[in-house]
Amino acid sequence: MTTHLELFADYHQIHVMDEHSDSDVGGAWTAQALLDALAAAEDVLAFSTVNNMDVVVAVDTLEGEPKDDSADFDHVVEASPPRA
Repeated sequence: MTTHLELFADYHQIHVMDEHSDSDVGGAWTAQALLDALAAAEDVLAFSTVNNMDVVVAVDTLEGEPKDDSADFDHVVEASPPRA
């Protein structure tokens, strides 16, 4: 199932979390995360954008691991929460 959203990227970021998330993603913006445009905290993902602007986002809900289609894109990254 794919859900399409239009979100405002405030401070050049979009954060993905649920109502129980309480991690501070500020420390997750390492040099590599800045290059990847993706930072991961324990229960938050933060995506970097070029400007403060409305962005169109597609969220795919999958029942299993996706096929590797990374060759179809210009920029692909993966993230996991940091290990304690």
